[in-house]
Amino acid sequence: MKAIYTLIILLIPFIGFTQQVDIFTINNDIFKIHYSSKFQQPLNITYDVPRIHPEKIVDSSANTSEQFKDYITQSDKRTSNNEDYKNNIYDKAHLAPKSHFYSKSEKFKLINDYSNIVLMHKDLNNSIWKKLENEVKKLSKMYDVTVTIEMIFSNQDTTKGGATIPSDFIYSYEYNDLTKSEVVEEVEKVVETVYFYEVDYGSDEEFEESGFASAKLRVSDSTVVTSYPKNLIIKPSIITKSYIIPNTKPTKKKISDYELYIGQLEFKEIKPINK
Repeated sequence: MKAIYTLIILLIPFIGFTQQVDIFTINNDIFKIHYSSKFQQPLNITYDVPRIHPEKIVDSSANTSEQFKDYITQSDKRTSNNEDYKNNIYDKAHLAPKSHFYSKSEKFKLINDYSNIVLMHKDLNNSIWKKLENEVKKLSKMYDVTVTIEMIFSNQDTTKGGATIPSDFIYSYEYNDLTKSEVVEEVEKVVETVYFYEVDYGSDEEFEESGFASAKLRVSDSTVVTSYPKNLIIKPSIITKSYIIPNTKPTKKKISDYELYIGQLEFKEIKPINK
């Protein structure tokens, strides 16, 4: 529950900072990133994890895929660089990790770029964060998973190289679960015109004499809507999970300890921070 208070408190300074930040977008075949040239760090990233089929998995040492190199390129001078990661406790952490993709080295070059790298506490990167990545990888064997990561900057601590250090991360993933689907009947609605006969009996004398009346077909001002069953639509349940994780040495071992329940916010009174 403490994580919920923390989220609201941290988001306020984050929003204030970004109003004056030069933000640019990186959009390629793997991810979409909003990047801050002032912070020299990504603000958020979204990427789809392709469903992994066992027969398509290739070993990095096989001929079908080149060895993934540790060297990180800097395709844009506005990002962080190697100087920001020297002599400190922060790893060059990949937001979209190689383990979530099986492709040729051309795709890996996009992953191994400083635009996809964030300052992350080394103990966090090698524990809770790795567990989250492994959980998504397992889900991708059955589902198409979308991952979104947001960086929070509640202070302006920087490295010697000038990059701003994220204070927290919000890690979210989403997928459609067909095993928990809702079957909905699609209905086709047809608007039908109403007709009626306008009967003219004439005068009483004429009707008594002939016994006949004239009738004219008329169109009514009203209509009738009739519904016909058409198709059965399967609507899968959308499963979403979010975690808020401080950029420090983890004090908890389970990723569930960091899970964020957005629905619980309505039961808490959130007091704004005095400027």
